[in-house]
Amino acid sequence: MSQESIIDIASYLRAHASELSDRILNTFPPLQSTKDPVAPRIATMLRKALPAQALAITGTAKYLRKAKAARIVAECGAGKTFMALGAIHVLADGRPSTTLVMCPSHITHKWAREVLVTIPCARAFLIEDLRNGGDPKKAHGVCEVKLRKGRVVYEGMRLSLSDLRRMGRREWRKKCPAPAFFITGKDKGKLGYFWKHVFLKAKSGTTQYSALWQADRSRIQRMAPIEFAGRYMRRWFDFAIADELHQLAGLSAGPNNGEERGHLELQALQRKCSRVTVSASSSALFAACTAC
Repeated sequence: MSQESIIDIASYLRAHASELSDRILNTFPPLQSTKDPVAPRIATMLRKALPAQALAITGTAKYLRKAKAARIVAECGAGKTFMALGAIHVLADGRPSTTLVMCPSHITHKWAREVLVTIPCARAFLIEDLRNGGDPKKAHGVCEVKLRKGRVVYEGMRLSLSDLRRMGRREWRKKCPAPAFFITGKDKGKLGYFWKHVFLKAKSGTTQYSALWQADRSRIQRMAPIEFAGRYMRRWFDFAIADELHQLAGLSAGPNNGEERGHLELQALQRKCSRVTVSASSSALFAACTAC
């Protein structure tokens, strides 16, 4: 392309694409290139990784050994969940590990299934609430789930976060010498005050309800499982995953406080671990923390 044909930025980039790509690669060399060998631990996973997934897993694991956070950016269907689990599998390197997963409530069972069909000898637990009792028709506390005929069913250990706190990491590893994943919905991280309508009572005696809410101090303040773990179980977990983290700015326990609660949840998540790895799609965010 002649110099006369370069009339804007687009034509300039087309004319010098090769030189610019070489300059970028020389200035910012990739941590894991396509020519570098992938982590051997990837071959031990129950599902085979595609070449691009193995590349991302190895690069993420390398980055996490030095940094506190990493991010995987990919489109829907690229296997972000699989790559996140693979990075944890590589970092754990066969040692018993504990991972906390915070994801949208409607995919907690999907996450449990992904764990059980991806990580060898893994055990999956759903954090339902802080109770160790209540409605017998509903699951409470920390419940182990297993895969039966392709379906996730409640079966195995029944614990509470208080039990895990009293047990400690050392005692837990004696009880469960395998990779353990504790999965909770994001709404479990945003409990607090119950909410009630803000209303005005006219002189005529009629009550006019508004679209506003206020904290109901007449009822007990609830503690979220995420908040409990962040406050009382610091460094208990080796890894933490926050899936679809961008949604925290739009969801809340009450109106108009979603962004603040999202920041508090992320801080609570970070307090549990000493290192953080982050993987995200164009709109989702995955965070993993490790004490390795």
